[in-house]
Formats: sequence, C-alpha cells, structure tokens
Amino acid sequence: MMAGVATVCEECDGKRFQADVLRYKFGGKNISEVLGLPVEEAEHFFGGEGAASTPAATRFSPGSPMSGSAT
Repeated sequence: MMAGVATVCEECDGKRFQADVLRYKFGGKNISEVLGLPVEEAEHFFGGEGAASTPAATRFSPGSPMSGSAT
C-alpha cells in the first residue's frame, strides 16, 4: 500500500470532470471553475443577490448558453 502518495489525473488535471464535460461553458466558465467560485463571486456570477433561489427553469431556456452547446 502506498499511503500518502498522491497523483493528479493527467486527463482532467484534478478537476474531477471528464474533458467532454469541461468543454461546456456558462458565462465563460466551465463547471469546475463555477464550483470553485467564492460565494460572493458566485452570487454576482449568477445575477446578484437572491439569484440562486430563483428556479433554474426561469433563468435558462432552450438556446441559452447553458442549453448544452459546447463553446
């Protein structure tokens, strides 16, 4: 057993998402970058105070940047 030995995934660089997932962007950021935002930045990123409490269905619609098209 090799306790204490850590390696970083060469494919995802430790982001824990597959490359095909990381290529999708929302607001110029991939999911790993969004999840890494501090709360204050995330609040601003998603449209200001209280935006996170608004149901996603009302913020995103088909054809929006979050509809699944890779950029």
